[in-house]
Amino acid sequence: MSADNGGATHYIYATQLESIYARELIPCFDEPQFKAKFQLTVVTPVWTYDTEVLSNMPNKQLPYPLNTGINSPIVHQFIESPPMPTYLLAIVIGELKKVSKTCGAPNSFYDASVSTDINVWSTPDKVGMLASALDIACSSMMTFAKTFDVPFPLPKLDIVGIPQFEDSMENWGLLIFRESMLLMDTSGDNAPTLGPDGDMEDMDMFQTFTITETIAHEVGHQWAGNLVTMNKWNELWLSEGLASYFQAIAADEYRPNYGFYDLIYVRQTSDALGMDSSVTTHALSSLSPVTQMSEMLRSYLLYSQDSSAPGSELGAGNSPLEVRRKLKQFSPSTQYPPGLPWFFAFPPPSFPFTVRHPPSPPPVKAASTPTMSPPSPPSTPAFSTTTDPFLKGIGKFFDTFRFQSVDYNQLWSSISETTGQPVGKWMEAWTTEKNYPVLDPIVRNTPGVSVGPVLYVTQRSVTAFSSASGCFDTSSSGRWWIPMSYRSMSNASGAVQWHAFDSCSAQFPLLDDQLGQMVPASGVNMCVLVNPGRLGFYRTQYTSECWYYLTQSASSFEKISAVDLGGLLDDALHFSKTGDLPITPFLELTKQLRLRLQPEFTPWSISLSWLSDALFKIQLATISNIEYLACARNIETYIKASTGSFLHGYHVPGRFLSGVNFDVLPSENIQLRMLRPLLMRASGRSGDGVLTAAAWKKLVSAIPKLDTLTGLETSIPAHSINPDVREVVYALSVMSGDPAAWESIRQMYIMSNDPADAQRLLSALTFITDAKSIGEVMGFLMSSDVKLTLGIQDGDSFYAVWTLFLGQRMDEIIEKYPSPQDAVYSLGGPLMEFGRYFVDDSLVGELQKFADNHANILNPNFMDSVKEGIAINSAWMKNNAGMLCSWMSRQ
Repeated sequence: MSADNGGATHYIYATQLESIYARELIPCFDEPQFKAKFQLTVVTPVWTYDTEVLSNMPNKQLPYPLNTGINSPIVHQFIESPPMPTYLLAIVIGELKKVSKTCGAPNSFYDASVSTDINVWSTPDKVGMLASALDIACSSMMTFAKTFDVPFPLPKLDIVGIPQFEDSMENWGLLIFRESMLLMDTSGDNAPTLGPDGDMEDMDMFQTFTITETIAHEVGHQWAGNLVTMNKWNELWLSEGLASYFQAIAADEYRPNYGFYDLIYVRQTSDALGMDSSVTTHALSSLSPVTQMSEMLRSYLLYSQDSSAPGSELGAGNSPLEVRRKLKQFSPSTQYPPGLPWFFAFPPPSFPFTVRHPPSPPPVKAASTPTMSPPSPPSTPAFSTTTDPFLKGIGKFFDTFRFQSVDYNQLWSSISETTGQPVGKWMEAWTTEKNYPVLDPIVRNTPGVSVGPVLYVTQRSVTAFSSASGCFDTSSSGRWWIPMSYRSMSNASGAVQWHAFDSCSAQFPLLDDQLGQMVPASGVNMCVLVNPGRLGFYRTQYTSECWYYLTQSASSFEKISAVDLGGLLDDALHFSKTGDLPITPFLELTKQLRLRLQPEFTPWSISLSWLSDALFKIQLATISNIEYLACARNIETYIKASTGSFLHGYHVPGRFLSGVNFDVLPSENIQLRMLRPLLMRASGRSGDGVLTAAAWKKLVSAIPKLDTLTGLETSIPAHSINPDVREVVYALSVMSGDPAAWESIRQMYIMSNDPADAQRLLSALTFITDAKSIGEVMGFLMSSDVKLTLGIQDGDSFYAVWTLFLGQRMDEIIEKYPSPQDAVYSLGGPLMEFGRYFVDDSLVGELQKFADNHANILNPNFMDSVKEGIAINSAWMKNNAGMLCSWMSRQ
């Protein structure tokens, strides 16, 4: 149900059959291993004559009356589909309008030489927001057809934006999206400035990234998951993981200058490493069958796509990424494009403390063969996705197993055949074992040996500390095949050396040109940077001497690249949580980040995310120990000073004075455009009253008579705030504490006709801080004005959300969703994150009661995850809180 600009109510009916709801629509074998051809006939009431009725396939003929009566129902017949699983069957009925184009991508349904029609639909009042989605969909379709050398499998593709739809769904030939993930307002004051290459230079960059990746993801599903389907739900990664991987290929083809590859680590890999380090996670391919709906949540968490912040993909999304990196080592003829980190393989890309390492490793084994190293990327490479050996293997997989359901063995065998490499053997542990490895490297001169310094390395599971419990050379359990890369720490562009090993420990000689660049740490020890470009899916635990050198070098982007600094922050943070490393190296790295004064989104995002999280933990600790209050204030001061160093000190090209404000220049660097709102939001949440007041003043001056809005207006008055900063201006205005600010934002939300802007406004309301207003906001979220929502912010609002909202009104929240299935998909993810918010076990009893009362929407591992999170937080507070507070007091 939706209301148009005039207030009239319209209805849209849409199916959502994934994963087990086709059985409620038709009698069928409702499991992905069973495929059938569907020839659909839909009969609708007479009043739907002018209403669109869409399905997976085109209409067989024009709609016609069922009989000769004046009120005869209308018959809609569709042509027969290719073999497909039941969960992809789809129907949409509603008052819709479309934009269309004939896309140059071939389809194999009629003839491989025939182009494919694409239609993008919305409610009539929003049809002007569809042009960008149409272009992205066509570009993605052409990219995938060319990359896989497999034509689009159907004669058409319909894409529909529906108000309040839950996320997006890849139904074959009929994609369904939530409006805000599809529509882009490019009219009036929102009209973009086009750059010389046709790019939209002043659109909301986060929104542009999210919509581009999401559409590319769902179009990628037309091959991954739809043409070739996983045999069982416990291998959902064969659909979602591949589609998550492919989305960056298509997104980069659509807008090469946006740098999608540059942000893969922070938008995918970082969260994946964090989530996949839990003992409650599961392997990509689980051997146990799925027995209840809530278990599906475990798989869906593998590819959650966050529209408000850098996204997250679990190991499922990184497995193809990992094997591609590995294959590059043994494809010396492959060349790479310049200017990109080696991410998909088309891209290259004083404090005393003690590091806790495993016991001495078992006798070192030679590296497994082959151990050849790939050549360095040439300076003027020629690269094409159509000749890449990994992607040719993916294409063979789709071509060989089209219209079939498969397991992981078919994927790895296809890639093995095209590359001539034992990919199935390499990927066995990555596929069937949960978690991932940690590497412990040490560089030493070997006494009495003339070969010079060698790199010793051991591997262990991220969840196991001792080598004895973490790795066995006699078993594949806890032991991965790892293509390891490393370079000198003194030069970010230095030569990269590659070796592979699948034993618990190995040793490798260092290249001659690296030996002159080795950095002495103490005595005979030296340091190398492992995993440059963050290409491998593993963490690295250095010696204390090397961590020290890393922190001293991090201020220079010539020595440590942005993605490597982000990875070092990530690893240091992880090891501080496990007790293997003090928090000091992480804090020193954040301090060096301030000195770089570069628009580097990846390290800033990781740094601020954790500092905000640490602040919240300390704030919670003040409830039982008031002595932490000063520490909390020091952390706020540090965050404000860190963000301020960039906001006030960075010189934006094209401006006379230094400083970053709310005015966005069309020619600005992409990473600067993404970094600005991140830094401003963090500064505002840390008490930057000058910034929050300036934002509220900016909003008042931009919207005429803002203080007189009643909520009865039909639309928000036009304003000139750049889309890049609208969300942060809204949020900072609420943070200002002025009651008029949050009331104005609430009224603007009610009036908004732009789904994306409505989401920005709703998100801004969650930044309220005082207890009285928190209660009012939560009451508003439960009102009829807000259809679907669950946002869990940290900070002062958390306990209010738990005690006043989730703990007491969960049944009301569930009732706001059309079905239990929708509640599972929408609520399951945030609720699984609950454990990270608690620092002690005082509420375990309440949480257990909550879990018992709502078992139908919670993952079976909910309480295990909560208890694990509480244990980690408690241990971190015990081991690091004192050190953190002491360090902050000295800044």
